[in-house]
Amino acid sequence: MLRSWNRKGGISGLIHVFFMQDGAAFSIGGTFPGKQKFNFPLQARSMKTILFMRHAKSDWEQTGVSDHDRPLNARGKRIAPAIGLYLFQHALVPEMVIVSTARRAQETLELMLPNWPTRPDVVSQRGLYMATGRAFFQAIADVPDQMMRVLVIGHNPGMTALAGMFDRTSPHFPTAAVLHLRSSKTEWAEIVESPANCEFVGLLRPKELGLDTSAEDD
Repeated sequence: MLRSWNRKGGISGLIHVFFMQDGAAFSIGGTFPGKQKFNFPLQARSMKTILFMRHAKSDWEQTGVSDHDRPLNARGKRIAPAIGLYLFQHALVPEMVIVSTARRAQETLELMLPNWPTRPDVVSQRGLYMATGRAFFQAIADVPDQMMRVLVIGHNPGMTALAGMFDRTSPHFPTAAVLHLRSSKTEWAEIVESPANCEFVGLLRPKELGLDTSAEDD
């Protein structure tokens, strides 16, 4: 058993851990306090993980604030930490987060942090506010090469355009969804130069993951 942490309301208690093998693949699985299960695939260290997330649901009923300063609504505040926990449970916690300066993007990140064991390096960029899909992808170019996992938090329509570069099925990119890519390249600048070499792992949508039961539009 491994004792978990308790950081600003994060997971606490005893974690039961076991190892699993499926052919040549290994993973670590177990249960958190409360019997919530997790499964960490043991991925090759050489694969870089690239995550692009649209901010959680914002509050359109706020008056007297600019679009840049709109906060999250109650649904967004509920889903953001659930996505943070999902990333932890699947060994996708980033080492660096590049986030739009918009309030709704900043609040999304802050609500995910308590479910991560360590705080990642955070870079806030005004240029990511309403950026194009290509601009979101180029944002990772200056990530230190020793880092293996990065998360970019931004907005539509840029996120949908970015997803379309890797998923040709005209993907729906709802709030709090996460585009998951992998690359065997060793340098982030090299990944930006050749996006076609990235492996599309999936588009993680809160409702499909069972994290959002709301009937509201995405």
